[in-house]
Amino acid sequence: MTKYVESLFNGSLLIEFANGTKCMSEVLEGSFKLCNSELSLNVLRYDYGSVIELSVKSSGTNLSRYPVSIGLSINGQIQGLLALTLLNPAAQFMDKAFNYYNYTAQGKAPRSEPPPERPSYPGNVNYIGRWEHDQVSPWAYPMFPRNLNEIPPYTVFLLIKQNNSYRAYLALSSGQLTGFIGPGPRLTTFTGKPSQGVRGWPLVIGIGGDPYEAVENAVKLASIVAPVKHRRVKAKPVFMDGLGWCSWNALSTEDLSHENVVRIVRGLRDRGVPIRWVLIDDGWQELRNGLLSDIKPNSFKFPRGFKALVDELKVLGIDHVGLWFTINMYWRGVAKDFLNSLGVEGYKVGEGYVPCPALMVHLGFMMLGLRCLGGMVLAL
Repeated sequence: MTKYVESLFNGSLLIEFANGTKCMSEVLEGSFKLCNSELSLNVLRYDYGSVIELSVKSSGTNLSRYPVSIGLSINGQIQGLLALTLLNPAAQFMDKAFNYYNYTAQGKAPRSEPPPERPSYPGNVNYIGRWEHDQVSPWAYPMFPRNLNEIPPYTVFLLIKQNNSYRAYLALSSGQLTGFIGPGPRLTTFTGKPSQGVRGWPLVIGIGGDPYEAVENAVKLASIVAPVKHRRVKAKPVFMDGLGWCSWNALSTEDLSHENVVRIVRGLRDRGVPIRWVLIDDGWQELRNGLLSDIKPNSFKFPRGFKALVDELKVLGIDHVGLWFTINMYWRGVAKDFLNSLGVEGYKVGEGYVPCPALMVHLGFMMLGLRCLGGMVLAL
């Protein structure tokens, strides 16, 4: 197979240690020693792109939560850039739009003034460069850098038009590492806690003659090293065989309750709308200071628990009932005492705790939490 042999690295490789010391070197591929550490930087090259593999073992001081950053080589004439960043200040006007239009659509008083018709975009993107200090979002905001140095931090996807071809840079969470691009043409890695060893595949790069082919190839490469699949090889979810209803757009969080869900679903079914599944969206949880504190349903909104709700919806002809989570259990994570009650390991990010990036540990975290629902069966 023809290999994609273009050099991917440029500039410096930086190692950070938990005691605050740093070590910088020229970027090397393969296995080598640096600053009392054993590094392995490998590139799996294919004719349609590359996968970057990174491993670091320190024989002394723990590595920091941001163990390695590497300069990326992006040569040739740049004809266009698209970056998707998690940095919230890039699009703060969107929060205003959500708080205005979402509540107005539900017939409620808006929670903010109308957003500007011509918003300044992107907004002020000041940042520190650490997840626990910066305003990062679960949403990815599009930005169009004018040059490589304007690539924002926390970029999870970068599309480059270059020399009449396209490069799709897709940052991954795999192994013990989470990768992101920026600021500028730089790969930065994050791990949940200081340790003496990390390994993962933080970045893939797909190439193609058009942007769609480049993105498809990036996903194909990601499937080699991460638990993801291209949609063409995925089984069709059962809920796609029927019409569904989600509680969010009708009830948001404040009005979500057993009675309101049943009332709306019954009304739709009585009118001949063939709803077959229901998703209970955000607002069902017990929260404390914005953190998930208990996975049992809010006792005020669902006084008889979820089983009573599911039983009543089944009588109305609903086949499946689903329950909404974020991948971190909740937007800002979970409270420490809830984590301890499950007896699982988590990483502190901001004020809350999130599951480890290792897939099986994460799945164990979720399954232990679901058992707390008291035997309710949720199927989508």
